[in-house]
Amino acid sequence: MDLGQFRLKTTTLADRLIINKLSLVSDSHRLRLKGRWSFLDNQTDLVGQFHGDDFGLLLTEMAITDELLGGVADLDFTLNWDGRPTTVAIAKLNGFVRGTLGKGSLLGIEPGIGRILGFFDLSEWRRRLELDFSDMFGKGLAFNQVNGSFHLYRGVAHTQDLVIDGVSAKIKVVGKVDLAQKNVRQVITLTPKSTALIPFAGTIAGKVVESITGSHPDELTQLQYFIEGPWLQPEVIRVYENDGLLQKFWTELVNFTEEVR
Repeated sequence: MDLGQFRLKTTTLADRLIINKLSLVSDSHRLRLKGRWSFLDNQTDLVGQFHGDDFGLLLTEMAITDELLGGVADLDFTLNWDGRPTTVAIAKLNGFVRGTLGKGSLLGIEPGIGRILGFFDLSEWRRRLELDFSDMFGKGLAFNQVNGSFHLYRGVAHTQDLVIDGVSAKIKVVGKVDLAQKNVRQVITLTPKSTALIPFAGTIAGKVVESITGSHPDELTQLQYFIEGPWLQPEVIRVYENDGLLQKFWTELVNFTEEVR
C-alpha cells in the first residue's frame, strides 16, 4: 500500500542524532514527529502528532485489524525507550498518549485495540450483560466518539479517563494494560443512555424513572465490571455493589422470584 510521502531531516552531533523532522503524509492521513537518539545512554525520545481521516481503513490496509469501521483519529504523543529509533521494545516503552476517535463502529473485539479499550469478545458481553443491549451490540459497538489518555511505563499503559461515547451507552474504562505481558486489569462502567434499555422499560416504573432522571440516569442504571488476567481469557467479575439503583432493584427482584419458586 502507498502510505504517502515520506520526509526525514536529521542532524548528527558528537553525542546524539537529532531528528529535526519526520513526516509521512498522504491524502487521508499525516504523521509528524521529531526527537533525538542519545548515543551515550542509547535512548530515543520522540514527540509527535497523527491525524487520520479514516482510521479503520488505514488499519485494514496495513493488515493490523479489520474490526474498526470509520473513525477520524487525532493523536498526540511523547514516547521514549532504551535503544535505537529503529528498535522499539514494547517492554521498555514509556511516555504519554492522548487521542480522540470520531464516529465509527467496533465490528468485533480482538487482542490489540479492543484489549486496550477494555473489551473482550462481543459474544461474551451478550452473555454476561443482564440488560438487553442487543441494539448496541447486534452489529458491533457503534460510537459517536472515543477519547482518553494513556500513561506508559515499561510497556504498561495506564488510563483514568478513557470514555467510549456509544450510540446506546456510555462506557468508561479505568485501569491498565500490560502490552508486553498481554494482560489486563481494568474497571469498566457501562451506563445506558435511555431507560428503553432497562428490563422493565415501557412499564409504569420505566416512565417514572424517565420523568425523575431526565437525560441523566447514570446513577440509577449503570453496570460495573472488574476485568483481570490474560487478554485471551480474563476473569470478569460483576461489581454488584456499584450497580445503579434500578439495576440493584432488578437484581434483588430476580433473586426474590427465584427463591419463591
